[in-house]
Amino acid sequence: MVFSGEEITVITQSEMGTQAVSAVWGAKLPQVSRNLITQFHLKRTLHTKPFNIFIHNNRCAVPVNCFCLRYGERTYLIRLLNHRIFALGGILKAVKGAPPQLTLIETAAP
Repeated sequence: MVFSGEEITVITQSEMGTQAVSAVWGAKLPQVSRNLITQFHLKRTLHTKPFNIFIHNNRCAVPVNCFCLRYGERTYLIRLLNHRIFALGGILKAVKGAPPQLTLIETAAP
């Protein structure tokens, strides 16, 4: 299990090709909160600066084998059969002299 503030490996795409890089889960976004932001809702932030710039330029894939989802008062463990690895979408925020910060993208279920 990973908690906010911990380093994890994410997959990015750049001119140099596909790379695995370390990132810290949780981004400091002073315009939103003083706390680390671990996820944000795509629909609410898609057209809001600076998030629309982050979404188009700093995307990454976060490999996981499960995640927890809170629905009301209950928490559910979501995973694939046989504990297979899948990816969640994320946004990276560069930090000078430190690993980038990672925020997960939250979307509504279809």
